[in-house]
Amino acid sequence: MESKLKIKTMKKSILLFLAAVAVFTACNNEITDEINNPAEVNVIYELIKGVEDNGSVTQYTRAMVFTDEYSMYDAIKDGGITLNDEELPFNEQTKTYFTDQEIMHDSLYTFQMTLSNGNKYTSSVRTPAKMFGTVMTNPAVYSTSVNLNIEWSDTIPDAMVNIEFFGKPFNEAETILIFDTETEDDGAYVLNKNSLPGQYQDVSLENAYIRLSRLAEGNKSDAFSSEDIYVLFSYIAAIETE
Repeated sequence: MESKLKIKTMKKSILLFLAAVAVFTACNNEITDEINNPAEVNVIYELIKGVEDNGSVTQYTRAMVFTDEYSMYDAIKDGGITLNDEELPFNEQTKTYFTDQEIMHDSLYTFQMTLSNGNKYTSSVRTPAKMFGTVMTNPAVYSTSVNLNIEWSDTIPDAMVNIEFFGKPFNEAETILIFDTETEDDGAYVLNKNSLPGQYQDVSLENAYIRLSRLAEGNKSDAFSSEDIYVLFSYIAAIETE
C-alpha cells in the first residue's frame, strides 16, 4: 500500500503546485530568482509517460522549483537545471523546467541543479524496464454485476502495479475513480464485483476504463527543504460496457 499512498501524495503536491501557479500569475508576486541556499528550495522532478490503447502517447519531463509557501521561483539566476548534462528549457508561463523529449525504458536520468552561487546538487532516477505490452480485459462487454479480468503481457519481477478503475455511473455527473488497488506485477488481476463500493455494484456505467501504473522513485540530493523525484509509467485501456 505504500506506493499507492506515495502516488496520492505526489498528486496532492502537483495540485498544490498548480494552485501556486494560478496565484503567482494572478498576483504577480515579486519573487527573486537569485537562489543560493538549497534549504530555501523545494523541488519536484518527474518523468511522466502515458500510453492509451488507441496508440496515443503523452510523455514529458518537468522540474518544479518553489518556496515553502508554494510560490514558484523564476529561472535560477546564473544557474539552472540539466537533465543528463543537457540544459532543461525554462517555461516562463508555467515557471517550470520542461521538455517533452522521448523517455526511454530502463534508463538512468540525472538532474543537476546549479544555484546562483555555482553550487551543484544532483538527483537521479531509473525508469521502469517496460511499459505494459498488450493489455486485455474480459468479458469483452463488461457489467458491474460480474468480475473483470485484467491481463498485461509485459511484467517486471518483484515489482508492483497500481490499478485504477474509472467510469461514469448513471447517477453521477462525470467520470469518477470507482476502485483502485496495488498488486504484484505478475500480468493478471481479477477485479471482483464485490470489491466495488456498494453504491456502484450492479449499476450501469459509461466512459469506463482502467489505468495501470508503475512508479519508480529516485535518489535524492538531501540538500533541499523538500524533494520528490519519480517516474510514472501508465497505460489506459477503454472498457466497453452494457
